[in-house]
Amino acid sequence: MTTAHRAPLTSADPVRAALIATATQLLDALGAGNPAAAAVDLVGLIDALTLYRIADVGPVDSLHVLEAYFTGLVREHQRAARTDTTGEQHD
Repeated sequence: MTTAHRAPLTSADPVRAALIATATQLLDALGAGNPAAAAVDLVGLIDALTLYRIADVGPVDSLHVLEAYFTGLVREHQRAARTDTTGEQHD
């Protein structure tokens, strides 16, 4: 496979850049702590779920997986909000 043919399967894909930009906007609107980093993970997660389904590897509850991802983002954001400037967490 040539590099030109492989580009759509990598992070160099222009469609992927647009998906990450959209995910960044969505996560920013939802109040994610680091929307740019979380967007890369979210797009990768959706890619994996899509490929898993296409390949018919086995049953997967995409909604449950995405709920767990977003729940983790909320917890991370709440934990960061409890951390003061000295680095101490307040639980």
